[in-house]
Amino acid sequence: MEASADNECDPLYTNALYLDEWVQSVKKYSAKNNIKVANIYSGHGTYTTLGLSHTDRNIREHIFNNWLKKMVAISGELDAGLGFYCHAFPDSVLQVPEAYQQAEK
Repeated sequence: MEASADNECDPLYTNALYLDEWVQSVKKYSAKNNIKVANIYSGHGTYTTLGLSHTDRNIREHIFNNWLKKMVAISGELDAGLGFYCHAFPDSVLQVPEAYQQAEK
């Protein structure tokens, strides 16, 4: 099963207490029902902002420090994968339109 950050556990829209409770709830119901969250991914909110590739360094740092680091921690607690579209490309590719077009192909 997968969990969407936008719907379930987005650190930009919720607080630390909720996130901790969410992780504990997932662990409890996963064990009870013998299921596992295999992947956590960003939903529409993170896709539309593309925070890690934003042109403003402050926005990139905000997303990195307040979203990505927390999502990595949550994924680790649940032994789940983590990903979203922007992770598929290194910054060097995102900064060169021709390189990005080639990588997309």
